Amino acid sequence: MIVFAMKAAPALAAGNVMVSKAPELNPFSSLYLGELAIQAGFPPGALNVIIGTVECGQRLASHPDIRKISFTGSVAVGKKIQAAATASNVKSVTLELGGKSPVLVFPDADIELAVNESYGFLRLNGQGCVLGTRIYVHEKVADEFLEKMKKKLQNHRNNLQADPWSEDTISSPLYHHRQKESVLDFLAKASKQSEPLVGGQQVGDKGCYIEPTIYFKPAADSKIVNEEVFGPVAVIDTFNDEAEVLEKANNVEFGLGATIFTQDLDTALRVSDKLEAGTITINNTNYVDSNMSFGGWKSK
Repeated sequence: MIVFAMKAAPALAAGNVMVSKAPELNPFSSLYLGELAIQAGFPPGALNVIIGTVECGQRLASHPDIRKISFTGSVAVGKKIQAAATASNVKSVTLELGGKSPVLVFPDADIELAVNESYGFLRLNGQGCVLGTRIYVHEKVADEFLEKMKKKLQNHRNNLQADPWSEDTISSPLYHHRQKESVLDFLAKASKQSEPLVGGQQVGDKGCYIEPTIYFKPAADSKIVNEEVFGPVAVIDTFNDEAEVLEKANNVEFGLGATIFTQDLDTALRVSDKLEAGTITINNTNYVDSNMSFGGWKSK
């Protein structure tokens, strides 16, 4: 619903006709919003919601009467859309493709705050493009950070499969069994290189629940460090100085967001200027603000 709104609202406000292709595995919220638009009195044909698989997306990307495509999804599909758009009528394309956002925790940081905010990688059960799934903690405070984070993750683990109607429920499942299998495949391959510090298993035989998982100091070239999992999985590594953490933070093909935890304004400004990311937050992980643009660098 958020993605639908952030695309449809400006397009319609500017006077355009909008075609929204909802994901075939999760279409109901988009269909309901389309129904509400009819009830609200939108002119017929102004806002259109369609459902389809890959063939539908290919048709939209290559259709000569469409002048603009905005796509949120995977890098692989984004590349195909861009190629199809170019080969047809060179239509304008905006891609928002994913992330592996770094979180930098400096030794002077408020550790309690850093842990509480970094725990946000579990928002939507890790199914978010800009979530901070690579966490770099200074060696001086790493032990304290890890201990506090493990307690937070254990509480989250204990809440999995809780009643979704209860106000005490803070967890959710993965959105589809196909996504659960994708995350389990990531975990199986990552565990061949390093054991998870926390989690790493599915929960129960029913539903799409996987434990919140952290890998500690996996190899820099490993898949778990460099590719988006889109699930409840993060990696934590340590650093000794600013140059080291900047090299690690920038050493991936994603650059959508980044976060810095420090109580020193000079550090915050200096480091943020060197991070390769579109949205950089200081002492919080609230990457999206309705008053600011949203976008990134590289294969974001």
